[in-house]
Amino acid sequence: MSRQILKTYQSIKQNVGDSTDRFVQDYSAVKNNLDDALKLIESMKTLSGPQTPEGNVTSNLSQIFIDTTGAPTSVTMYFNESVGANTGWVVVV
Repeated sequence: MSRQILKTYQSIKQNVGDSTDRFVQDYSAVKNNLDDALKLIESMKTLSGPQTPEGNVTSNLSQIFIDTTGAPTSVTMYFNESVGANTGWVVVV
């Protein structure tokens, strides 16, 4: 099956026809993939605040936290090596 780009209602109706179930399944699969991608992007966001994250901020694996206490002249970057805990932060810079 080749990939098709259906941009208008008419092209969808012409190509999908009465296969409503297939269309709904395809739409649901795309929506689920986008939802999963958004969750992944959200989990990778850099966190920041005027505090040390150790004991204060819970993170997923490989999350970064920027301590802005000394901003704008200096900041400290932390990397979390723990999963789902508020401990395990390591100073990077």
